[in-house]
Amino acid sequence: MKNQREIYEALLAGETLFWDEDIIHLDENGFLVNENGLLESWIFSEPEKWQIYKEPKWYENIPDGGVLCKCGTGDYINVIYSISTDDGGERIFLDKETWWYFATPLTRKEVNTFLNNVPEGL
Repeated sequence: MKNQREIYEALLAGETLFWDEDIIHLDENGFLVNENGLLESWIFSEPEKWQIYKEPKWYENIPDGGVLCKCGTGDYINVIYSISTDDGGERIFLDKETWWYFATPLTRKEVNTFLNNVPEGL
């Protein structure tokens, strides 16, 4: 951001901001907060460090254990471990054995359905 005014305007507009590895917003009482609590106002002295925070897409932050996904046309359930690009530059999702052009993470509800259908004794 260019100056304190831009920071204030973004916060008042309801934006969540990113500053030096902190995700910052105004709480319901109008206080500037991050995940650790209140912030000091002195951090406004470096407006060039402030950015509007954009939530990363699920595939930009795949955990080490992978993400359980519906792959292809949705008929296949696989764990996606990473992403890459094909020769044409199109994004592909990689499991341990193959790659997919389409992958969508299962919702918590879908995962719970699978867990609830596990036969007794397993």
